[in-house]
Amino acid sequence: MHSLMNDVSDMYNERLLEYADKQEIFDIKTINGQYTLDIIASCLFGVEKNSLKNENIILINHLKKFFTLTLTRIFLLFIFLTPRLGAFLGKKGYSFLPMDSMEYTTKIVNQVLARRRQRLERRNDFIQIMIDHEDEIQITEQKDQEGQQWKSLKKKPVIQEKLYQEIRQEIGDEEVTYEKLNQLQYLDMVINETLRMYPPFIRFDRAASKDYQLGNYLIPKGTIINTPVYPIHHDSKTWPEPEKFIPER
Repeated sequence: MHSLMNDVSDMYNERLLEYADKQEIFDIKTINGQYTLDIIASCLFGVEKNSLKNENIILINHLKKFFTLTLTRIFLLFIFLTPRLGAFLGKKGYSFLPMDSMEYTTKIVNQVLARRRQRLERRNDFIQIMIDHEDEIQITEQKDQEGQQWKSLKKKPVIQEKLYQEIRQEIGDEEVTYEKLNQLQYLDMVINETLRMYPPFIRFDRAASKDYQLGNYLIPKGTIINTPVYPIHHDSKTWPEPEKFIPER
């Protein structure tokens, strides 16, 4: 699968070099989006699609719909968070995800699965991994989870014990309340350090509220600014020994 990602990355680099050679201004968010969709198409769906050079590809256009939020989809999301109402609407044919895209991508996956199971083709992608290990997936996942749990306990017993003692001292056998949780300062440190090392988002986007001059570059109002979370959280200038779990930072 790594080689598939490298192939898409090479096309991504070529696209950037084309803009650099022509000294053209381009929308990096659009290019990154096309790159991501090509990775998904190649590694997950088992098909080669080059949206970096051709945006008018049916599968890519359907994948875009999955990542496009509309007011209707946001409304349906809140509705489906209510289980009984969500189940009722589901039976009526309503869906948070676009049905035409769901049907198309399901058809593509089923076609790829059929060819792979008949040994008509083979690629080093996610679908092939699933087919090769269909009977082992559940056991493997269970072993991996147990291994990670024991690994964490073995590597951080001092931190675990300190956190345990704080919880016993502040809460003990009493009912857990919001006020008592606010008293668990070390728990807060552990959670913050966990989020630093393993952020739930690798980046976040913000729109410039006004024109801003950054050195020789003008950032126009409305420009989308990508802030990389992971590199910031692992910057050794800010966080000494960033790969170490140190709640007391």
